[in-house]
Amino acid sequence: MKFFSVFVLAVVVCGAVCSGAQINRDGNPTGECGDGCSWVVDLASHVLTISGDGWMKNYTQGTHPTWFEHADNIYEAVIESDIKSIGSNVFREQPTLKKVEVKGTLLSLASGAFYKVPDLTTVIIHGLNNELSGGSFTGCVSLTTLTIESGTIPTIGYAALQDCVALTSLTLPTVNGDIAENALYNCTALPKLAIQGTVTSIAKNAFSWCQNLADFSISEMNGEIQGYAFEYAGLRNFKVGGYVKSLEFFSRPSLNKIETVEANIVGGIPVGAFRDRKNLVKFVVRQLNNVLQENVFRDCKNLATVSIGGNEKYVRIGANAFNGCLALTSFSIPATVTSIGNQAFMGCSNLEYLWYGGNNDIMGSSTDVLTGCDKLEHVSVPKTYADTSFCGKDIEKTDPPPTPTSSSSDTPTPGPAGGSSSSPNPPPASSTHPNPPKSGSMVSVGSEKHSLSVIVPLFLAFCLLVIQW
Repeated sequence: MKFFSVFVLAVVVCGAVCSGAQINRDGNPTGECGDGCSWVVDLASHVLTISGDGWMKNYTQGTHPTWFEHADNIYEAVIESDIKSIGSNVFREQPTLKKVEVKGTLLSLASGAFYKVPDLTTVIIHGLNNELSGGSFTGCVSLTTLTIESGTIPTIGYAALQDCVALTSLTLPTVNGDIAENALYNCTALPKLAIQGTVTSIAKNAFSWCQNLADFSISEMNGEIQGYAFEYAGLRNFKVGGYVKSLEFFSRPSLNKIETVEANIVGGIPVGAFRDRKNLVKFVVRQLNNVLQENVFRDCKNLATVSIGGNEKYVRIGANAFNGCLALTSFSIPATVTSIGNQAFMGCSNLEYLWYGGNNDIMGSSTDVLTGCDKLEHVSVPKTYADTSFCGKDIEKTDPPPTPTSSSSDTPTPGPAGGSSSSPNPPPASSTHPNPPKSGSMVSVGSEKHSLSVIVPLFLAFCLLVIQW
């Protein structure tokens, strides 16, 4: 019998030591959540504090940190400044969490970290030097404010903020890389977004169904914006510096609210891209690396300001390109343009000034190029111009107009940003990061912490020994 009692005592003690449940001297639960990471829940203030100097553990779907058994008592999480990462699925679907503050600079914000946290409204991260991983905030339907104050983000991952339908303020640090598919899909309340850095691509549906996203700017673009990237977005003002391969995405009929477009370099504008955009009032392209296609601005009745810089590839203005642009008052055609299509400016009834920088008439066999331009008395041309008319209009030889000052080079002021209806699961969590935690490592507990899971079983075992004795 004595042997049996000792055996029972050993089993109970071993179970207690292996348990993750601990209580500190203040009566608050505490534990570990990674290599060099510990946590404590203040039950009175409902605050979870994570401290240490290590990497938080990655979790799979269906597994949770040991604090999750107290999740109903956690309204706020504070992650201290030396913590290096937030692991995969760490806060996934945590039911009552409302606010998170990360006091330091993270080296990893893993996939699914805050996936579908239903009551989360505010997240403040003081720094992030890694990607905003796929699925990290997917389905946070109450999230109104996400602020990442500093750092560099190489990628905004797949569905990172998808279905954050209440998001009204988004502040990001420098973004140097890609914005992935569905990155901000269905962020229906977001009113504006200014991105600093060099964005290399924007994938399809990245901003689709952002129905209130009126103002969008990128300080530097160096690549492609894919079709459907802004499908059913509420774009009104679009400003991008750097190089954009194409503006093909503007051909989508759903982008019918656009008012101003400014881009540094554009590879091409498709046929009819902005046709019948009644709200378009300003279009500024610093360099067009293609012909100005047919019907590109046809019936843009309120388009008053157009400035298109060219190079050797800007050689033609297509038929009906500006047909019916009633508000257009002036336009400059560079010397590189050597042909012009039928009815290119037909019906531009308020056009008063037209400059052509070449030396010869380019009308060719085209017809009605300037028909209906009743206020245009003559076309201004260089003093070296050899012909006596331009597309059927009298000419006036004069000095060229001043080159407009580029406003697109101004850096936008950084600040908050004011498909399927179901949320995809986030990408599988990566098991590696720059300094992965050592497997099997444990967080030591200070002498002030006493585990009830140890004390209570020991007391019961002691009583059992006394009875048996």
